[in-house]
Amino acid sequence: MKASPEFEKFASFFIQDLDDFLPDYERMYGFVLTSVKGVERTRLRDFLDLATQDTVSDHELMGLWKSVNDEVQFFTADGLRMVLKGARDRLL
Repeated sequence: MKASPEFEKFASFFIQDLDDFLPDYERMYGFVLTSVKGVERTRLRDFLDLATQDTVSDHELMGLWKSVNDEVQFFTADGLRMVLKGARDRLL
């Protein structure tokens, strides 16, 4: 799976030590989604919906994240999938 431009932009806001200055999920989502505006929100939501489907393997999902973000690592696909679904749900 190739990352969409909106996903690349979204992922770039997951910076090192994000959890140190944004201690809860709501603040984290607010920060990482702040730059996604207008039609980009719809495109990102659609991409996240596609990327988090059960038909996307854990390996493929982890590879997608690694292709766009080297600063924040997820150690399990379940954790990554949970965060991405949380972001998607906030774009509704």
